Amino acid sequence: MACAHTGSGTRPWSGHKIGHGYIAFGNVLAGPQVIEAIAAGFMAEPDAALEFRILAALEGGRNAGGQVGAQGHLTERSAAIRVVADPDYPDIDVRVDLHDDAIVELRRVLEEFKRYEVFYRDRGRDPSTAMTQDQFVATLERSA
Repeated sequence: MACAHTGSGTRPWSGHKIGHGYIAFGNVLAGPQVIEAIAAGFMAEPDAALEFRILAALEGGRNAGGQVGAQGHLTERSAAIRVVADPDYPDIDVRVDLHDDAIVELRRVLEEFKRYEVFYRDRGRDPSTAMTQDQFVATLERSA
């Protein structure tokens, strides 16, 4: 079950959409088409990894007009994806701050992170048994 509330104190345009497995929401948006595009992006590839579905949602919202202010379209400043199954350690935790194309850069960062995902997960959960970064990089080079 999911619930959402868009209150009267948000800046126009604001709203939300609840769907199967997601809530899409925002304020200071170009209009309801942004929320629809976020939802469509998330649902486009239901078998994809959650982090890539979230990224597709962000890209969809951006492509549908994103945020607007008094002077028109607002450029991106930051974007982040955090996927957590175990509250003590996030599975995916990537972010970009202060970047003119934050979502494009987030895709690059996520794709690079995915190469190291096993290394980061193992090191975070039990550093005493995790291989060193040099050892891990060597395994990447051998498999390339």
